[in-house]
Amino acid sequence: VATPRPDVPEGKMENTSPCCWAIAATVAAVAAPRTGRADAPEIALTDADGSELTAVNGWYTQNVIINNKTDLEAGTFSDDLTDWSQSYTVSAEDVNYLSLYYKDNASGKIANVKKTVKIDKSAPDFTEEGCGIKIKENVFRQLLKTLSWGLLYNDQTLDVTVKANDTASGVSRYYYCAVKDEDTMLSETQLNSKTFTELDSTGKFSISDEGRYIIYAYAADGAGNKSSYISSTGIVIDRTAPVLRLAESAAGDTSEKLSVSLAGNDTGTMKYVVRKAKDTSIGAEDILAAGN
Repeated sequence: VATPRPDVPEGKMENTSPCCWAIAATVAAVAAPRTGRADAPEIALTDADGSELTAVNGWYTQNVIINNKTDLEAGTFSDDLTDWSQSYTVSAEDVNYLSLYYKDNASGKIANVKKTVKIDKSAPDFTEEGCGIKIKENVFRQLLKTLSWGLLYNDQTLDVTVKANDTASGVSRYYYCAVKDEDTMLSETQLNSKTFTELDSTGKFSISDEGRYIIYAYAADGAGNKSSYISSTGIVIDRTAPVLRLAESAAGDTSEKLSVSLAGNDTGTMKYVVRKAKDTSIGAEDILAAGN
């Protein structure tokens, strides 16, 4: 029975019956909500099949699924305290700063789980302006199928730059292969067996040896994604002046024909001027100006 006491404030009752106190305590224990925070579980980052993923430089190249590493069925995850599921999937290509909730199934307690997950599923590409294989004013952005030899240079060193774009982890390395004296373009399958030289993130290199080249290249990003191959058209580096060969006339030959050819494998256009033996010497500028 609850009876009022002088030392108890008005409107309050003190229960002096032990049995009633026992009943009240039991009711309170049953009705009290579960409070407190659960311990955050050990987290596993897996693929859809449950295999644990390995990051490359901290980046993942596919969707990442967050699970309880020690007991998959011990609790559920949520990012809004409303929708709960046994795992949580991260798919956005970006640096994902996650603040999740984990509810323990046994106690009902909730823990906060903070995790940073970096995802980059896309390889670098060469579609943006200025990207590709750049040789002076010429830029190449795809793997060419038809070969031509329209680029002729006489530079001591021919500077080449490879540039790609990657919006997530960023381009970290470039690779190139300068194939010499090929008469056909190489396919992707053929390039897979070629040895490529690694470049740093500037993508710059130079060629100094004379010859005919086709330049192939690709890029890799910080997550390890590799781009497709791209190529230049045929380029020729030639710093050596041509050598003319004058055919000797046979004894007694009185014809007016004179045979002149280029020595070696050189090709090009020849110009000439015919002068009498008594004329003064003639230079290259005079020959070019003559237009023959």
